[in-house]
Amino acid sequence: MPTTAKDLREFLFNRFPIVRFVFTQDAVALVQRPIDMNWYYRKISPISVNGFNPFGRQIFYGRNSYLEKIIVGCTDPIGDVEIDWYLYEVFFAVHDFIHIWAISALLPFFPKCTEPRAFEESDSVDELAYILLMSEVSAVVAMDYWMLSTINLSDDLGPAVRFRCLTTPFKQDSICDTKKLSAEFAVEGHSFFEWLAKGYFDGVFLGFEGIDVSLLRDLAPWLVKERRVGVSQRSLIKAWISYLRLLAGGSGNEVTLILNSHQRIEAMHALAGELWSIFGEAGGASALPLKSAQEVYLPTSSFPVDFRFIDLTRIDLDFATLTHSDLSTKQFGYFAAQYISLFDYNDEYEFDAVDFDEAVRGRSMQALFRVFGGVKPRAINRNKHVHLFLPN
Repeated sequence: MPTTAKDLREFLFNRFPIVRFVFTQDAVALVQRPIDMNWYYRKISPISVNGFNPFGRQIFYGRNSYLEKIIVGCTDPIGDVEIDWYLYEVFFAVHDFIHIWAISALLPFFPKCTEPRAFEESDSVDELAYILLMSEVSAVVAMDYWMLSTINLSDDLGPAVRFRCLTTPFKQDSICDTKKLSAEFAVEGHSFFEWLAKGYFDGVFLGFEGIDVSLLRDLAPWLVKERRVGVSQRSLIKAWISYLRLLAGGSGNEVTLILNSHQRIEAMHALAGELWSIFGEAGGASALPLKSAQEVYLPTSSFPVDFRFIDLTRIDLDFATLTHSDLSTKQFGYFAAQYISLFDYNDEYEFDAVDFDEAVRGRSMQALFRVFGGVKPRAINRNKHVHLFLPN
């Protein structure tokens, strides 16, 4: 097993050419955010606030993260427990890259989405939501079903490795059990992509309707999870797109996510076929150049603020006002997760997960101030490279 992050990077680059490609290409930026990931690793903050910007072609990573150690080629020893974290963060960066690649492949089908006022128009807003959810399908299918489900990294890296997948527990040996529920089920080919896409969009996974949940848990636990993922992804994407629309000066009207037009079906067919030709028929991807130079015009405003999606360092914080604001408990939780992450983690801070939860439930800025002596994070208002992010 590789003993350092540098050695592991070399192994992954050689074993998976697509990993080498993602980490050496320059069309999508790997951007460090001024956040210390140790607050998340040590389970003080329940929220990972690194994320990515799928429309801005940026993948973010935090300071002291396992991904940063891979990027810089750190020579510190890797512990048995850490190896899974390294693998998870590397492959999630590839997952995020596939998101961005899929968006570049879909934009030519929807030219209005690349116009400056796209987020102000209902039709293009719905198309952008369609594109983003379809990019999630692309990343999940390519990485989990067509790549990671076919291998066992413990064969290469030793029994200490327990990492198997990113978003689904599906493995190739799951197929026999799944076929007991639906004899025609198969993961290979673009038809599977379209099957999962329809499930993500409307919640109906064809061939498995009406099957008792307990039976699904026994024979297809991965599908039980996919049902939940579809719901959560629809909710997250609607919230993200609606927020971008508000930043652009548009209304907060409901975003619609449906496969309801010939154009969208045609785009899905084309995307599925191309992705399978890269990750399936070719026996594994070696490169994934973006399909189009066209980009989405993102709003430049930071108001209204949603701390789930806006980088805290871009906000001119008036802490006195924030202390007495009417932030919901949920919004305060997003704020607090970003806020503490801006400080370098130190074992001397007397602040744990219970303290974090109490501060959030009480929406108490004073509780956060006490931890850090009232000092303002040095990164506030200095980060010019990050504006919006979508949490992973």
